[in-house]
Amino acid sequence: MTYKKSRFNSVIEAFDDGVLIFNTMTAAILWIPNELWEYEEYSGDITEEWEQVIDSGIWVECNINEIEEMEKYLKISAKKNSGTLAITIVPTYACNMKCDYCFQHDYLEPIMSYDTADKILASLMPIILKYTCLHVTWFGGEPMLALEVMEYLSQNLIEFCTANSIKYTADLITNGTLLNNTNVDILKQCCVMSVQITLDGTNHDEVRKMKDGSSSYQIIINNIAENVKNFNIVVRSNVTESNTINIKNMIDELMIDYNLAGKVFFSFYPVSDFEGKKPKCDQYNHFCGLNVYDSELIDLCSYVTRYQSIRLVANMDLRPSTIPCEAICKDAVCLDAHGDVYKCALSMQNMECRIGNIFENSLKEILDDGDQKGWLTFKWEDECKECKFLPMCHSGCIFRKRVSGKTKICALQISTHKQLIKLLFDEIKKEETDETVD
Repeated sequence: MTYKKSRFNSVIEAFDDGVLIFNTMTAAILWIPNELWEYEEYSGDITEEWEQVIDSGIWVECNINEIEEMEKYLKISAKKNSGTLAITIVPTYACNMKCDYCFQHDYLEPIMSYDTADKILASLMPIILKYTCLHVTWFGGEPMLALEVMEYLSQNLIEFCTANSIKYTADLITNGTLLNNTNVDILKQCCVMSVQITLDGTNHDEVRKMKDGSSSYQIIINNIAENVKNFNIVVRSNVTESNTINIKNMIDELMIDYNLAGKVFFSFYPVSDFEGKKPKCDQYNHFCGLNVYDSELIDLCSYVTRYQSIRLVANMDLRPSTIPCEAICKDAVCLDAHGDVYKCALSMQNMECRIGNIFENSLKEILDDGDQKGWLTFKWEDECKECKFLPMCHSGCIFRKRVSGKTKICALQISTHKQLIKLLFDEIKKEETDETVD
């Protein structure tokens, strides 16, 4: 058997005696000695070292066309029932905060009615039966403003799944202001395991105010500290060109003052104009250019390692996927308080992206409607097929391409993956050194 280097190898760093390689198809990270790496093709004896690089996907059989293999996986994965049905439910677009950069419309938005909740349940249940696991993401607005209907939907879905031997899991995206003891008990009964909370640094209150103008920072930080014992918590920070120092100060506060080292995840993303959507505050213009974001991200990730593992930074999720996102899968849906059906949470409230309404047609009819208004038609751009990051990027976010008219929007991780993996590799080497010393 003759083997060749995978087209999806990225050289992270070259050393005197070897190279550090990341394979974007398998997510393997491997240090390879020069005497192996110098081969373009190899057909000799399969030693233990060669077995490792072949198993990692860094070398593949010469007769394999990796792009054709990916295309096969794409077609199969988009049609195949993976076993898990992932849905997003927005019980309200209303919010108790008025964040300057927010693009969502919440003016006079209703809380989901029980009639709509019942319609959702009736529509979902026949579809759920095809799966072995149901995962619900609660999103908004601020979904906890609709906690009663969240509880109602959750109880019914949990009972249905239990009766049909279907696993049920849930997570919540929230601003974190309503995580009091009573509400937390309800969330736990709703099987919510993971909670993402936005906290934008010690200057958080400058852009993330309560609707009445009062502070939210201390409320949120207290709620995070109180609830690390109840949920896996991801602290999401939105990065601008001026708030990195404030995010670092916030990290210090969480790690030192609240003793949360190793107990929370961090996630850092740029504040952008998101293809021209207008923020709530007309004067808001503190967007973060990607060239600035790239350096700020690495700086922030490195700063986190002062206290805890780089593995606890969500931006380190560099796993490949056989599909770009759930939106191209037939049964993936997002449902809102109006009964509107979307394919992607980012597209919600964009009526051009809506694929139906459960009061006009059954969910089955909506999902059986051919191409679901273009969402199921997906192909990679030809130029992207030459890129080693295709398994991670898939030509970029479908929604953003759709509303912008762009053919490709490269994933954020492409420009930062080398620095992130170096941080991880340095951490692994330190762990190995510490074990040797012990």
